[in-house]
This record gives sequence, structure tokens and C-alpha cells, in this order.
Amino acid sequence: MTRNRRSPTSRESRGARAAAVLVIVGCLAALAYLNRDTITTARQPPAPALNPEFVACREARTGQVEKMRADGVINETQFAQFMARAIDTCAGQFPPTEVSPAAPR
Repeated sequence: MTRNRRSPTSRESRGARAAAVLVIVGCLAALAYLNRDTITTARQPPAPALNPEFVACREARTGQVEKMRADGVINETQFAQFMARAIDTCAGQFPPTEVSPAAPR
């Protein structure tokens, strides 16, 4: 009995298989590229909740500074300095990550 050897069709050739592998590798590379931020960013634990007294102080003081800028009392350079000082003052009075005993939880 002789074996009936047929030549491979275009879908069965080595070139077609190599092309299919290249297409799959290209698709995987495209997926990895599109999701690179998700893949490469390290998982960070959630930030602790801010002290509510600090948040209230910060909102009040930064609002006052923004009003001073809107009224023309201070210029842009002073605005940046006043904002930093306002936040530092609140952080000094009420540490941002520590909840004081009197604060509601």
C-alpha cells in the first residue's frame, strides 16, 4: 500500500502557521501595550482617612485665601505662598492623618 502524500494547502503550510503565530504575538503585544499602566503600577494600600478637623480647617482657610485673590488683595505669587501657609497652619493644629478624640468617627 502506498501512502497518499498530498502537498499541504496554503492554510496548512509552515509559512501560514508562522504568520498565525506572529499575529497572535502581535495581538498580545498590543494588549500589553494598551494596559501597560495597569500592569506596571504597583499596588498601593489605600490612603488613611484625613482628620475631619483638618479638612474643615483647610477648606475654610483656603477659601479665605482664594477670596483674597479674587478681591485683588494678593497677587499670584502671594497666593501660592498663602495657600501653602494656610495648609501648613491647619496641619500644625490638626494633624491630617490622626483623628482627635473629640472628632466624631
